[in-house]
Amino acid sequence: MNDSRNCHEHISSIINSYLKELDYRIQHKGVPLGLSTGISALDEILGGMRGGEVILLGARPAMGKTSFAINLSYKIAKSFLDERKNNPNSNKSVLWISIECPRISILQRLIAAKIPDVWAHQLKRYEYGTKSYEEFETIANIGKEISQLPIYICDDFPQTVGEIENKIEEINRYSTIGFVVVDYLQLIDRENISCDEILQELKSIAKDLNVPILILSQLSTALENRRYKMPLLKDIRVFKKLTHIDKILFLYREYYYLYWNKPKRTSKETDEHYNKRFDEWHELCKEQERIAEFYIAKNNIGTTGHIECFCDLDKCKFDDLLPIDRDNL
Repeated sequence: MNDSRNCHEHISSIINSYLKELDYRIQHKGVPLGLSTGISALDEILGGMRGGEVILLGARPAMGKTSFAINLSYKIAKSFLDERKNNPNSNKSVLWISIECPRISILQRLIAAKIPDVWAHQLKRYEYGTKSYEEFETIANIGKEISQLPIYICDDFPQTVGEIENKIEEINRYSTIGFVVVDYLQLIDRENISCDEILQELKSIAKDLNVPILILSQLSTALENRRYKMPLLKDIRVFKKLTHIDKILFLYREYYYLYWNKPKRTSKETDEHYNKRFDEWHELCKEQERIAEFYIAKNNIGTTGHIECFCDLDKCKFDDLLPIDRDNL
């Protein structure tokens, strides 16, 4: 895709655009200019996800990056569907390019977000997701609702950047791509090019389409050897430079490391002392089980920072920890 837009603009036009943005912020407190993540504290820092941006979400395995991206795609697709109801000419859709996760797995996670809690953690254990006609009927009804969402899933792996571009162009013939997810970066066939060059090409696609592209990324295993395991920029070792990434988010769950660090009883330890340590560990696990943390390490149009949010990986749910008082934003 070639970027045919003008590469220059008079400063007066830039000022007018900036004033319009400020006016929007005054009139729409707490509403991001770009696509919303569905997490108010994260939107406040990011300012939403805007057209032309490449956003990288990095995390170690089991942190929930795919679950977050599925939750995000659902929310954005739902907003596109609502937009269609108000504007029949709107035809935006979400494109999920999965290089690792099969489409049926993505569908199961979307369904898990809607079914009763008691079934959510069981869904992936069943070959077809159900053990009874009662469950089947519930899933079928949820399926009808989800089928209305403007989401396209492509899992023809392995993928090259050229194939990704072709898939976008194909879908754009009958729907307007409004958001793209690539899961995940390290599995893209490099075709003898570096990850930096891949990002440069994806950035070109994002600018040409004027849509945000979210790229999921694994992080260096060296992180696991540190006492403090919150990811840092140095953990993205596949890049020599980060020029073509507009925003970098790291996802972290303290619960994961707490859970696998169960207290071990020492040979000379009394029952009372061990039980006290165990109870403290168990209580801390309960406190952290539904909390995820985002570290915004790069943000071209705003600040960096750190936020906490609610998460439930069984239901692919990420949300605010507490209701936001928008009048005081």
